[in-house]
Amino acid sequence: MTLIAFYNGLKVLDSLGYHNVNPQKIPEYYLKGVNTSQSAELRKAFGSLIGDLILCCPTYLFAKRFAQTVKESQRVYFYELLYASERFAKQTTCDLTTQGVCHGMDIPFVFGLPLLYSDDYSPEDIYYANYVIKMWAKFATDGHMNSEWPQLLNNDSMSGPKVKGLDPKNIPLVLDDPFHGTCDGVWADYYL
Repeated sequence: MTLIAFYNGLKVLDSLGYHNVNPQKIPEYYLKGVNTSQSAELRKAFGSLIGDLILCCPTYLFAKRFAQTVKESQRVYFYELLYASERFAKQTTCDLTTQGVCHGMDIPFVFGLPLLYSDDYSPEDIYYANYVIKMWAKFATDGHMNSEWPQLLNNDSMSGPKVKGLDPKNIPLVLDDPFHGTCDGVWADYYL
């Protein structure tokens, strides 16, 4: 990818139904610290932009607004998947180096593919599939997560949103307001 291709990609967004994307603010944010002469860095930056625009930020902003609206009557949890199976990434042509963790990378863990096809997956994938299945089953059973997974918003007005970081290398990881710069900063005006 070239810098020209990056900017041309921004122009295409309008034809895809994403009208009035800020042509100054968006590239300024996503190209910050990017070596624009490196194709892989530009591809990763554009992938982040598209992922935030289409999936991450609208989902997060909806969850946050819902949590603010329902307050105590409903529990709202949110997670960010920070780990992907290399095997599944290859099968789905997700380049983890330039794309990061792609949409759908939780599928093998939720449905136990590493348990069914253990010869094809790493020991870490097998361990993580067990963890994720138990996590989803617990939530489906009683609507609560364990104490390691706080609700997105709580009653502390000084505390930002809490997001569970799903990573087998750090099971108790909780991210403190991880979408402040992107979703609440760059995209809030666009979506809200």
